[in-house]
Amino acid sequence: MPLVRAAASGLSVAIDPWGRVLSMSDFYAAGDRTMTAQLPMGRIPTLYARSGDWFSWLCVAGLAAMLSVVMIGTARRSMVQSPPDVQKARLAVHSER
Repeated sequence: MPLVRAAASGLSVAIDPWGRVLSMSDFYAAGDRTMTAQLPMGRIPTLYARSGDWFSWLCVAGLAAMLSVVMIGTARRSMVQSPPDVQKARLAVHSER
């Protein structure tokens, strides 16, 4: 998008959508401080303007999927562990050694 920077002191600049400086006026330069520029006002479609919020929603869905995989893996590991009385028996055998 085109940009016009009007400065009370310093450089006033008019820049086109591609980053090219179209006009510049230096506050500290001697002479006239009037800047004139013709800026294109047409829309230049960006990736976000074309696609909208689908990328951010895709990221949210991916995060939710990863969290659910981690939670399922944690739940499975806790179910695979031995029952408490078997764990006590193992501890008793190890403590006798």
